[in-house]
Amino acid sequence: MKTCTTCKQSKPFLEYHKDRHSKDGHQRMCKACSKAYRQTKKCIVSCEHYRQSTKGKARYKRYASRHPGRIKAKNAVNNAIHRNKLNRPETLHCMDCFEQATEYHHPSYAPENRLSLVPLCSECHKDRHRLYPLAYSLFSLAGGFLLRYINVGR
Repeated sequence: MKTCTTCKQSKPFLEYHKDRHSKDGHQRMCKACSKAYRQTKKCIVSCEHYRQSTKGKARYKRYASRHPGRIKAKNAVNNAIHRNKLNRPETLHCMDCFEQATEYHHPSYAPENRLSLVPLCSECHKDRHRLYPLAYSLFSLAGGFLLRYINVGR
């Protein structure tokens, strides 16, 4: 059990995000308080200020140099959406839970598969990356034909 520094409630460790820098390995705010803080204007302005700083730009450059395929795939999707060649994910249903989709998942970042996408809600997208990274990558390789209907566009 740990006490949240914001709401002052004692909660189990599962209610806290991990933090390798703290003594107990968890953040000081519970997940609910952390989510509420991230939605405040103060946090949004602070994050934007960091992105525009020298340190933030250097971090993005490092990320872009390590993951060029991800950056190119993201840009290809954004360009396709803006050119009306691809539907916005909000107009589709999640492939896992059939709720409204909010994001696209790239099963592969290969140039020929940049627009082979899976519409997912944010929770299912997190689950794909957190719980089943190998299983879903194997599924996407074997069942890629299931993902091609999204490329039709409007």
